[in-house]
This record gives sequence, C-alpha cells and structure tokens, in this order.
Amino acid sequence: MERYGQEAKVLQLRKLWSKTPIVAVSFDTKSIFFVQLRKVKQSFCINYYAHEVINNAEKLNVEQFAVFLASCITLHKLKHAHFAWSIKDKLIKAIPITAPRNLTPIEMVDFIKFDFASHNKHNSFTLFDFQILGSNKEQNDKQDVLVYVTHDLYVKNCLESFKLAKLKLTYLDIESFVLNAFPNPVDRLIFKKNVNKTGLIQAASSFVLPCALAMRALEAKKVNMHL
Repeated sequence: MERYGQEAKVLQLRKLWSKTPIVAVSFDTKSIFFVQLRKVKQSFCINYYAHEVINNAEKLNVEQFAVFLASCITLHKLKHAHFAWSIKDKLIKAIPITAPRNLTPIEMVDFIKFDFASHNKHNSFTLFDFQILGSNKEQNDKQDVLVYVTHDLYVKNCLESFKLAKLKLTYLDIESFVLNAFPNPVDRLIFKKNVNKTGLIQAASSFVLPCALAMRALEAKKVNMHL
C-alpha cells in the first residue's frame, strides 16, 4: 500500500510540476532551496521547499526563513497568515499571525522571529514540517498564497520525482526569474525593493544554484549509505 501511495504522490507531483518552471535558489553556499511559482487567477501560489542537502542540517535557519516570509508578506500585502505544523500529514498545531501593515521589511523579519519564538518556547517543533496559508483578502475569502516547507524525506522524494518524471529543470538568472515570476512591472519593482531592503538576495551569482549540485550530493549520500 505504501508503494502505491508513493507512486500516486509521484504522479501528483508530475502533473503539478510539468507546467511549472523550477528555480534553484541559494541564500548561501550551504543551503539549497527549491522555489516553485505559478500564477493562479491573478494571484500567486508559492510552494517553497527547503533542504540543506550538503550539510544535511536538521533545521532551517530561522533568520533566513523570516527574511523570506517577510518578503512574501510585504510583496503580496498579506493581511494574515497561518502557520500550520504537521507530522506525517496530520495537523498538530495551527498558529494565526496578523502582520502589522506599518512594519518595514526589516521590522517584519524581527516580528516573525519573535512570534515564532513565543509559540515555540519548549522547542516542540522546528521550521521543518509546516505550511503557511496567507491571504491578502478578507479572512473568509479563498487563500491565494501558499508557502509550504516540508521535511527532509519529502524533499528527497521530490528530487526522485524530478528524475522519474524526467522534468527539465529551468535555471534562471535573477533578472529572468523576476521577469517570469512577476509579469506586472509594478510587482517587479516592489519585489526588487523588498529584496534590496531585506537582503534576501545578495547578488545574482549567489541567487542561482544548479540543481545538478543537489542531485550529485544526494547520489553521493546514497552511495555512501550502501558502502
């Protein structure tokens, strides 16, 4: 049954990603982030996969993630967001966050870090295994921004799915990425301003990281495990 479940997941990923550009992004030389963007009904749905393949880290850096989330909130003008921690697809904790509109991106980063710490006093959960649902509309309206960070094993399955589905990974420089992700010139300008203020992207050279590096690292780990 588990095998069929995995195959179904692969087919689902294949269907989802076959029409979606995949961009490999790095905040530093040790972290690999897979970012997937697709435009849905005049809004953006962002699937955000984070995994430190090279160092096999257990936790995502809170500072890095807070910077990323602050950019998402300010870019999409989110009125609220929901953190939802889960284990094995079972929801265990949901935390609503109302982002103050008058905060600068830098202040937003500090706000997110403080909020996360206040809800995680006993270190009962980490930044892996959770998703964020946010909306720039009213509370009851359909959410139009989804950020999902998942655990180590699922990301490995994603990499396997890439190969099984024989997907062509797209490598883009920063200008091409912004151009494809944000067709609207105003959105592009807002994104670039937020990026510059938060330091989310230091330079184009540190933004693009070949997926092949992740693949090789994963294969090397597999070989070492079998030795």
